[in-house]
Amino acid sequence: MSWFSFGKKEETAPAAPKGKLVTLKVDGMTCANCVRHVGDALRGVPGVHRADVDLKKGEARVDADPNTPVDALVKAVADTGYEARPA
Repeated sequence: MSWFSFGKKEETAPAAPKGKLVTLKVDGMTCANCVRHVGDALRGVPGVHRADVDLKKGEARVDADPNTPVDALVKAVADTGYEARPA
């Protein structure tokens, strides 16, 4: 993410993870709406702090509480119509 200050572009570092980082491979995404649906589903799982979805890589990176089950993340993606598995 970046922002502009006095005409100079400033880069900001990604936020430090608050819990465990989980990377999921996600199959079936073809567009930006797919990315939004998968991200919304993951962010709806209790214990998820952040979810970033990459269409090009077919991945979702999730920052979640240590006790958040990976199966819950996979199920949330599956419930939206996509296939997910731990990377």
